Amino acid sequence: MARKAWILTIIVLLLFPILQLKAKQTQQSARIQGVVTMGAKTAAIGYVVQIGDNWSYTDIKGHYRLDNVPFGKHTLEIRKRGKLVKQEPIDVNTPVDTCNVTL
Repeated sequence: MARKAWILTIIVLLLFPILQLKAKQTQQSARIQGVVTMGAKTAAIGYVVQIGDNWSYTDIKGHYRLDNVPFGKHTLEIRKRGKLVKQEPIDVNTPVDTCNVTL
């Protein structure tokens, strides 16, 4: 019985750093969400919102959501039919961040 407890302890001690690293990686990415509007609060429908390789379309209310965005400084790009419409700098440092953009 003591031998099984000893082996289990060794396994837990070996796995602990791996579990900590995985938890740290999970905490270092965020969800970016927001609304893209035209000047007078009209929803910007069907625009592509992108950070790096992570992108999403705006819905009928102009809402978008990007998951798993790494912490750090990025440029949020808004595109329509492949044409760059606007760039917005964003500093991602919280698990959920809101970035509303007016075109």
